[in-house]
Amino acid sequence: MTIALTKKSVLEEDMKKKIICLLLAVVLCLGSTGCGNFAATEKLSAEEAVNAFLTAYQQGDYEGIKPFIDKENQLHRLFAALGKENTSAINKVYQEVHKRTRDLIFTAAAVEGQELYGSVTVRLKTTYIAAPISESMNAALLEQVKNGGDAFADVPSWLSQGIDHSGSEEDEEFTVYVSSRDGKMVITTGANRDFFDAISGGFYKYLNITMTTCTSTDGFVIQLAAIGDNIVGMVQTETEPYHASEGAEDEAVIQDYIDSFSSINGVVGGAQIIDNDLITRFGVNFGIASSTVLANMGIISGKISNFDRSHLSLKTTISGFQNDGMICETTDFGGSGQLGDKGPPSSLPSEANTSLPSSGAVSSEIPTTDKADTMTFPKKFGSYAVPVGWVESEKYSTDNKFFYVADGTQEEKRPNNISVETGSNRYAKDKHEQFRNAIENQLVAQLKGTGATISGDGSYTAQGYTLYTFVIDFLEDEEVETQYYIVGDRQYVFVYETAFGDTTETDRAAKMIVDSFVWAEK
Repeated sequence: MTIALTKKSVLEEDMKKKIICLLLAVVLCLGSTGCGNFAATEKLSAEEAVNAFLTAYQQGDYEGIKPFIDKENQLHRLFAALGKENTSAINKVYQEVHKRTRDLIFTAAAVEGQELYGSVTVRLKTTYIAAPISESMNAALLEQVKNGGDAFADVPSWLSQGIDHSGSEEDEEFTVYVSSRDGKMVITTGANRDFFDAISGGFYKYLNITMTTCTSTDGFVIQLAAIGDNIVGMVQTETEPYHASEGAEDEAVIQDYIDSFSSINGVVGGAQIIDNDLITRFGVNFGIASSTVLANMGIISGKISNFDRSHLSLKTTISGFQNDGMICETTDFGGSGQLGDKGPPSSLPSEANTSLPSSGAVSSEIPTTDKADTMTFPKKFGSYAVPVGWVESEKYSTDNKFFYVADGTQEEKRPNNISVETGSNRYAKDKHEQFRNAIENQLVAQLKGTGATISGDGSYTAQGYTLYTFVIDFLEDEEVETQYYIVGDRQYVFVYETAFGDTTETDRAAKMIVDSFVWAEK
């Protein structure tokens, strides 16, 4: 799903053309992944590695934590800010976060019988400080919409205001998974998201926050706050020539615009007349607003059934704005910079996405080597194997969707990729043909006029689960998408393979995931 340009005065017809895709657009834009240049930790056990890491966190010792985290871990941003005196506003926020969370209390001991798998039980008492941040973002959004200025754009300020200086103490237990990479012990980011979030007081996801400003040549500005690729808020500003009249009439124009948003939850409007310009603004908090309402307003490119657990793609949105001639600049607070490059698409049919799990974050276990050529990835919904040489992208995977690419292809703009996720629907296991028909009908409708060919097949996985496979060939683009649906009782696993050119290795990896998948015991 993307955000669409919404300009009532001159863009209405353009909007009709733009809102034609009812797919949830999820773009996999890949940065660098893999192992870092870790110090020698190969002599440590998993238990010793976790204890050393947590002690270094308490002490604010960046060099001390580096050997135990991979390059994708957002704690690099936090710790790089420590010890700096004349520092930026965002670094001051990071320093305050560490100051508020460094006094954590912990115990760490290897899980009996799982020493070889790097499993460590960590008892952690820490202070959660990040809960009010969503409220501070919303307050900044309201302020900028109503009065102008840059309150919403000033991310460091509303992050700082949102840090809870009293906090709530939490006593939790985690199973932390430590991986041996080239003989070095690493607390892999992808397997321990909940753990890293806990030690940072719930702030971990905000270490990957950006603010993007897209500007047109005719006084049209859109600002997007995003966590990773997930857009969480926006403010749109439009400036038009206006011939001021009597004060009462001007006030009526302003009030009419504000009132047009007053009944819409999560959306707010504001207007000002300055000199001979009418400046109108509206803001959206995507954590509150209804996707159906936003789609009907033309703000987003489609609607989905469970908006708060879904992915509103920053990269896809930027790409669309740039195609419309807008200039977009992204401030990545401590990150690697530009997010405007186009990446490979991956989309889930809306019928199949009737209801995604609403439980908390998925705590994905560390991949373990079962055979010489496979790695097993346990998730809350089940487990599956991936060929050695394929990696899970921490940066672009979410709590309920996991992306895999061949190691070494992360820098490519369109790497072959596979995503894995689970969802629920209304179909009992013995009604799986109805589920198949719903998918078929949706795909046929969505692909009409694209020139793509589609073929389907029904079979069983190696574990005996019902499997439906759909192959979509975009002939002109040399792109082939294969969608695998592993059917359960009112639930499914969706494995989505996207390949450009040679599909041999991607096919092999996707089929290994499908055939090795086993549902988790309830």
